[in-house]
Amino acid sequence: MPITALMTTHIRVITRWGLLMLGLTVAQSFAAPEDLEVGRGRLVVTGSARVTHDSNIFLSNTEISDTVGTVNGELRYVRDRGVVTMEAAAGLEAQTFASHSSQNSADPSLGMKLGYDPDEKTNFHSNLQFRRSSIANETVNDRTKSDDLSLDATLEHLFSEKLGWRASTAYSNSDYLTAGYSDVFSYSLGVQAVHVYSPKLKLLAGVARIESWTSHRPGGRRSPSNQDLRYTFGAEGELAPKLTGDVQAGVVRRSFDSPGFPDAGALYMAARVSWAASEKTSWNVRAMQDLSLSTGDQSVRASSLTLNLTQVLSRKMSFDGSAGVDHSAYTGFNGAGNRSDDGVVLRGRMNYLLKSNMSLDVSAGYRKNNSTVAVSTYSRFNFGVGLSTRF
Repeated sequence: MPITALMTTHIRVITRWGLLMLGLTVAQSFAAPEDLEVGRGRLVVTGSARVTHDSNIFLSNTEISDTVGTVNGELRYVRDRGVVTMEAAAGLEAQTFASHSSQNSADPSLGMKLGYDPDEKTNFHSNLQFRRSSIANETVNDRTKSDDLSLDATLEHLFSEKLGWRASTAYSNSDYLTAGYSDVFSYSLGVQAVHVYSPKLKLLAGVARIESWTSHRPGGRRSPSNQDLRYTFGAEGELAPKLTGDVQAGVVRRSFDSPGFPDAGALYMAARVSWAASEKTSWNVRAMQDLSLSTGDQSVRASSLTLNLTQVLSRKMSFDGSAGVDHSAYTGFNGAGNRSDDGVVLRGRMNYLLKSNMSLDVSAGYRKNNSTVAVSTYSRFNFGVGLSTRF
């Protein structure tokens, strides 16, 4: 495409989304200042528009750039009072690419959350989510589209003031609509012993069984069907003054149905800890290591560590920033497609509150990925401007 035509296309996308942001601002000025009460709940409408320049839309070493416009709208019904609570949501996210119109998308989403808390000793929570995802997929270094369905539920009961149990189950299914990629399934069952150490802190220890597999595999690829046993201990709640979080650590052992995949074991970690350093400053640390499957029929061991800072600069302005590192090891059938990735991620966002329910943000991000496979060695920079509002 000639450079003048390319510039015209990018300008057109930026102008279109600039007008959309202006339209959101005008529409919000006429909106009701409070949520609409319905029954024992309320309706919440949110919308956003964003223009982003992405230097690597496929997350591969070809590093193809584009300007992307994104608009998002969601309607939620929230009932958060009483013994039974619920939240139902329906949304749509649309993306327009200035130069790669074949990647344009309109992705719907649906969700339902239910809670039942009859007393202080018993609670039940479930979450059902469906989302069509059109993303740059770092596991296969390509843009993919999938229908993602997930369901999880947790039941906890204390049979005394200090002791109890917690049972959990989860199911996920990623149905890939992009040719050349396999569907990925997983389900789990787990049980944990619960000790109420203090009114604000619980200690946990338990075991979970996870099974995962792929289907509709192209090119005669073999499924990395497997069974995991995960043993964990942890704590959740107030870990120390001004320090809250949910920390789970342990070991996971994976065995495969096919001898072409070597059985494996790994340390397991899922931790999120927040420190309220002051009234205007908070820090958040996330650490993760676990086993999973990729849509490329590979077993994946992934780990990451991220540090996030939230700083209130003034009554209307705040900053969010994060820095992280990650490592992923991919194992294919009889070693086909094996690779190891190491990444560094930096992100920053400045937020400005235009009104009580409308904000403007400017964000930037950078990722550098080094891999043992050439196509997976890449860098990515993105810069965007967005407007979010709650009607």
